[in-house]
Amino acid sequence: MKIAICDDDVTFVSNLKSELYNYANSHNLEPVIDCYYSGEELIKTDEKYNLIILDYQMGQINGLDTAKVLRKGINQFACIIFLTNFPEIAIPAYDVDTFRFVVKDTLYQGIFNAIDNFRNSKKEDYDIAIKTNCDLTVINTETIIYFESQNKDILIHLIDGETISTKMKLSSFYNMVPHTHFVQTHKSYVVNLNQIQLVHPTSLKMKRTDLVIPLSRNYKGEFIKKYHIFISDH
Repeated sequence: MKIAICDDDVTFVSNLKSELYNYANSHNLEPVIDCYYSGEELIKTDEKYNLIILDYQMGQINGLDTAKVLRKGINQFACIIFLTNFPEIAIPAYDVDTFRFVVKDTLYQGIFNAIDNFRNSKKEDYDIAIKTNCDLTVINTETIIYFESQNKDILIHLIDGETISTKMKLSSFYNMVPHTHFVQTHKSYVVNLNQIQLVHPTSLKMKRTDLVIPLSRNYKGEFIKKYHIFISDH
């Protein structure tokens, strides 16, 4: 997770950065945290952030005007958390798709709660139910390394080493999983981008398995495009 802090109080920024690293350590996160001391400095950056913690009251460009510029550039989809001493000014800030307003009197708990909510809102995996023989099996898409079609069956390979078989078309099962990080690499294979270990010109090496997944010419262009977006976002 990439985080930007923007506030004109140097001591405040330093303390907040330390507290965020403490939060990250306790939640098994490895964030990259950059610090800015004016809105002008932040809007000039070419860095793309998942989360921007932005003081509402700053020098020549206040937090709201800074956010309006950010929404027109590389950080148009970043989660913005505003910090303020005046909760009554929250309403206009929602015009720039503010995720949360945190009053500095309750600073750290407010920010930590906001980050918890943000992380939960970004969870892209979910449970799906499939028919296996006469039973209904529920699996979470996060546990899938890849799946493949063999004859009229779909074989779903899971991170615990189990393989689940169901009678279904590949396209039908592909429509059930999140396309944010599941990508087809071959007419018979779909992989979880989170589970890729190595990318070769014509194949993929997946984590937790020795099997090499083919990357065919017909699917390579779309795969590369989606994989680059995935890497950038993560």
